[in-house]
Amino acid sequence: MKTMSGRRGVILALGLAALAPVSALAAFDDLGAGARAPGMGGAFVAVADDVYDIYYNPAGLAVLTRPSLGASYSLLDVGLTDGSNLGTSFLGYAQPLAWKKASEGTLGLAWNSFSLNNSLYRDDSFYLSHGRQLPYYPFGGDLYLGGSLKYLRSSFGSFGGNLLDNSGQYTSQNSILNGSNVQSAFSGDLGVLYNFARHYSFGAEATNVNQPNVAYDPNNPETLPMSWKLGMDYRSLISNVIVEYDNEASPYFTRESIGTLAAERWFPIRFFGDFGIRGALSLGTPSFTQFAAGISYRTTRFEADYAFDMPINSVSGTAGDQRIALTFRFGKPSEEEESVEMVLEAMERLREGKSAILTASSQGLSTEDQAKLNDLLAQARQAEASAEYKKAVDTLSQAMAIAPSDPNLLREFGRLHFVAQLYPVLPDYKTDPEQVELHQGVLAYVSGDDRTAIEDVSRALAIRPNDQGLRVFFEELQRLTGITEAAKAAPAESQDVAATLTRADAAIRNRQYRLALDLANRVLASQPNNLEAWEDAGIAYLGLRRFDDSLRAWNKAYDLEKSPSMRAVINNYIDSIRRLNSAVWQGNSAPKPSLSKDEIDSLFDQGIDAYTRRDFKQAAGDFRKILDADPTNQEARKALERVLEELKAQ
Repeated sequence: MKTMSGRRGVILALGLAALAPVSALAAFDDLGAGARAPGMGGAFVAVADDVYDIYYNPAGLAVLTRPSLGASYSLLDVGLTDGSNLGTSFLGYAQPLAWKKASEGTLGLAWNSFSLNNSLYRDDSFYLSHGRQLPYYPFGGDLYLGGSLKYLRSSFGSFGGNLLDNSGQYTSQNSILNGSNVQSAFSGDLGVLYNFARHYSFGAEATNVNQPNVAYDPNNPETLPMSWKLGMDYRSLISNVIVEYDNEASPYFTRESIGTLAAERWFPIRFFGDFGIRGALSLGTPSFTQFAAGISYRTTRFEADYAFDMPINSVSGTAGDQRIALTFRFGKPSEEEESVEMVLEAMERLREGKSAILTASSQGLSTEDQAKLNDLLAQARQAEASAEYKKAVDTLSQAMAIAPSDPNLLREFGRLHFVAQLYPVLPDYKTDPEQVELHQGVLAYVSGDDRTAIEDVSRALAIRPNDQGLRVFFEELQRLTGITEAAKAAPAESQDVAATLTRADAAIRNRQYRLALDLANRVLASQPNNLEAWEDAGIAYLGLRRFDDSLRAWNKAYDLEKSPSMRAVINNYIDSIRRLNSAVWQGNSAPKPSLSKDEIDSLFDQGIDAYTRRDFKQAAGDFRKILDADPTNQEARKALERVLEELKAQ
């Protein structure tokens, strides 16, 4: 796929009547697998999140939570003038393993094959792979290790009598091809995947680490050289931006370097599925350039991928490579795990201080304009939550061009514009105690909670009373809200508590729940009525599946919370944890409501109608009834998530 000359070496060595001994380097070349990764130029070692990890990075198998089956077929260098027909096939299966409910990683089995004119030449690789997470990694993030044991087998068919020997004479007794036409060997790959800082991952893989002998002639051993690749990925829920460096051997006994820049973007369509596009540019030595692109469609159980890649300045007279792949995912996450993840995500959004969901009226807008507006509002919410206030203002200005008279947009834009003039961005809003408090105050002000905003910004100023810029901001905020409150210097103990809670929040974001619980308990030892510490403890206990302790912590947080809207949110968490706790004790024996397909369809239509009328409580009730009867109904689950977001915004 990204190889500059290996595949072409096969054509030259075999397709042109075996003028010279077949080099081992022309066999078992890196031609790619599947279609999603080739659509990104093969830059997948740091993405590593599907069944094709068996080929690209076995460490990534450990992140899979469901059994997966992948199959693909590729036509390579379509349209070669010599009529050569080159193709690859892949079939792989990944099975997560568990022992007494503890994860033991994921096992992968695969077959990958390359053929020239079906029978003229063929090589097959059989994979037995395993990847798992390294437990108790002390430096933050998640570290995964993996490896593959491969059985390599290649063979060639009959070339007839018109072959050249090593002296250049025609002969039917070619010194290489008159022996065995089959050879085999064992080889191994090693991989590592490191997810860190929430949005970043690093991947590395070394292939053929034992450099096996793959020669046909036992008197002329030829080893398969080791290749390696390094990659970095910046990921979000719907996109990947990847940089990868590959170093591999060529058929001419040299090392080749290839750099690839790739990107992928998914476009979720509610109740229908996700569409994806991707592209990549690869550059290497000597004089190698390749362009790749791909598209996808996926649901929770099925994915179809197509990819096209074209060498720009190496092989002429070809229409490039055409690839298609199918992926099937079986089973589903356990109801408990799925529910816990949903509740944890909601709780973490609360502790990160994300503002209420911004909504705008759809009256008078076309379907296309409403879709654009919703996308812009989502971008603005993300920028606002990430303390990129200037970016949020710019995005809202685009939204206002679509709905210029919407009162929610006007209010949000005005408040954010004031903030962005003094603070375009807070780069350390997750780690610096002053910026943590200031960010919370900004979010409260933007959402209309002026009293909380003044209190939070006052605490930020108390942490750093000599920050003149913050003092100016605080005084102007007092003038705008009409709330006067003097900033008091925070004692050293309060500053220590703020720093400890900041560390606890960071631990929660990295899913280090034991550390977060320890930090929260340190604060509670000196301040038993600290609301934020009880919230952190509630999240940490839930992440550790200690439901009774999580209930106790959230009940305490409910008692300490003064805001009626936040008490309502916490009460929803308490109800969710009680249901989870009940499900754990009852197991799968608890009877579930039985609904026919027609009844489910009718309830779904009722829920959509209620949502359209903005009767969100009725809509939520209808979608919950569907999920009680059919927990696997993804349309109802997605609809319920949207309705709950709307309820939080009220």
